[in-house]
Amino acid sequence: MVLSAAVLPVGAATQIESESGESLGIDALGNTERVLEQVQNNSTRRHVNPDEVDSEGDQAQLREHLASQLASRLEESSIELEDGEYEQAEETLGDDYSELLAKYVEVSGDGTQGSSKLNETRTQQREYVQTVQEYRETYAEYQKAKRAGNEEKARQLARELDRLDREINSTSTSLTDSYETLENETSANFTGETTQVNATQQNISSQQTRVRQSEFVRTSLSVTAGSNETSYLDPLPISGRLTAADGSPVANQNVTLEFGTQTVQAETDSEGRFSTQLRPQSLSATDSKIAVQYVPQTNSTYYGTNTTISATVRPVEAKITFADVPETLSYGENVTLSGTVTAEGRPVSDAPVRLMLQNSSLATVRTNETGAFNFSTSMPANASSGEAAFAAQLGYRGSALTSNTTAVLTTIERTETQIQFNLTRDIASQAQLSGRLETQGGNPVSNQEILVRFDGSVLTTVTTDENGEFDAEITLPASDDQADAEQTQQLAVEFQGTGTNLRDVRAEKALPPVAGAEGGNSNSFVLIGVGATIILIVGGLFFGQRWLRAERQSQSETTATENPEIADNNSQPSTVDRLEESESVLSLARDALQRGDADVAVELGYMGIRHRLSAQFGLEKQQTHWEYYGRVKSEHGKDVDMEKFRALTAAYETAAYTRNGVSTDSAADAFDAIESILSDSPQHSQND
Repeated sequence: MVLSAAVLPVGAATQIESESGESLGIDALGNTERVLEQVQNNSTRRHVNPDEVDSEGDQAQLREHLASQLASRLEESSIELEDGEYEQAEETLGDDYSELLAKYVEVSGDGTQGSSKLNETRTQQREYVQTVQEYRETYAEYQKAKRAGNEEKARQLARELDRLDREINSTSTSLTDSYETLENETSANFTGETTQVNATQQNISSQQTRVRQSEFVRTSLSVTAGSNETSYLDPLPISGRLTAADGSPVANQNVTLEFGTQTVQAETDSEGRFSTQLRPQSLSATDSKIAVQYVPQTNSTYYGTNTTISATVRPVEAKITFADVPETLSYGENVTLSGTVTAEGRPVSDAPVRLMLQNSSLATVRTNETGAFNFSTSMPANASSGEAAFAAQLGYRGSALTSNTTAVLTTIERTETQIQFNLTRDIASQAQLSGRLETQGGNPVSNQEILVRFDGSVLTTVTTDENGEFDAEITLPASDDQADAEQTQQLAVEFQGTGTNLRDVRAEKALPPVAGAEGGNSNSFVLIGVGATIILIVGGLFFGQRWLRAERQSQSETTATENPEIADNNSQPSTVDRLEESESVLSLARDALQRGDADVAVELGYMGIRHRLSAQFGLEKQQTHWEYYGRVKSEHGKDVDMEKFRALTAAYETAAYTRNGVSTDSAADAFDAIESILSDSPQHSQND
């Protein structure tokens, strides 16, 4: 990264504020490296530099910082969900969240409750976002059907809305419980997330209550068991009556009754009475109470209801018969697993059968009306060579039907493999690797780990995709010995078939020369003249790292020593001064964008806009970027284009806190947002 460009008169200086509200100096030469260094040094705990952590206290501080960053992502996702930005709400919990979580795990130690819960909460919140989106989109369809007078479709959609409402209620409860657990296990504050989720859930529940009252008639169900004991071989007689809440019969209707996990069909008479039988199959054999629920058709005007009956379920053992498989199999070869399930000679239909190979699950299939099952697959790589067993067992546990595990034997043969790869180099310290792992017959080998070695030492690992292909960008270690650096160095890729039915394979190549290289050191310092002044800037970041390295810190410290006039200004600037300073910072940001320094441009651009908004609205409180966004939205949302400001805030977070930073296109989009915000600013209009 090269930083330069002076936009102020020589000798002039200005101040901007970090997120913590502290004053930061910018010298006449626009030394943005120093500004960003000060921002990270002076801001809240969210800006701890992981590369400078060495002591136990620093570890605790970094752990606290990372937990806060993860909490910030969850909060940002909640805000985006409320704003109806569903894709962005999910993307916020994507790769960058994973990267932060990986760092948290590294600092906290593998297997900590906090890291596990943070990952679980991310999954819960993604599901929550998807379900809320589905509810709102379905509700829009419901309203459209009502306006069109299509009552049947409206009731069907209302039924679906009711299902989604129950799912949202369950997920939001789990999510807020997870927030509470995380507050106890980490240092992060989840009050904002909890409040947002509860508000969304309550709003949807209230809306669905109105839908339910508008579309459905409540019902009442009474059921009687004809015996106090039952089994799969001895069905339970059932009788009952279904009425509306006012006592009128639900007459002459085909009704669906759910007994626990099983479904039974019945037909009511003119009085709403019905009779049927229950053959227990998946029902628990340990409970004496069986839940019964009336499930209306999707276009019915009736609303579901439930009750319970008392009956003991006796377990019956089922028998699984397995058809033969080939005596020998190898990787990629097709194999069909088939058989039947019976209970004392009676076929068992619609029963889940779990199929396994060497105790690893292959699939769960269901039997047809004759009790038969059938499943075809290809031999996976993760089955060890040698004698192996295909096994089958019922997918029930502690239920009316039980079974022992049935197995059939085969021999898995080892398959020869081959590996090919290419290398390119654009700079001395990096190489681009791409290749393919396949059998000698040319079949791709997917989802396998490839070791990448440099002069015998493992540099990294990559995993093959569904086509057996892999690629990686490799950072090559620097050599302290010039003779070693000049000799031919080897890079190897290696597949180790341990635990699989594939043979080991290895290939190696000499490192190619740097493309277009004619000698010289690729790491250099750039001297740029501005008037009569020379600025020394450190060029480049190591592999896209967003945290400033010790070399940058040393450089800015040198700048501070050489420029003692750059100092914190503790005096309170006037509104006019702050607006002028905002223009100065934005000018530096535009220059950085023109040079292609996307991250620096976005960070400075965000600070310039934040400075302007603080001057415009008198916002002085120290806040993080998302807290600041929330305050502007709640207090001045009508005066600011919040969609643009949210986009700018998100871009700032990506530039400041992620490893890869922002692209040039993303930085340009951020500056479009900046210009839009400026065009709405009254001070900007007056200046124009």
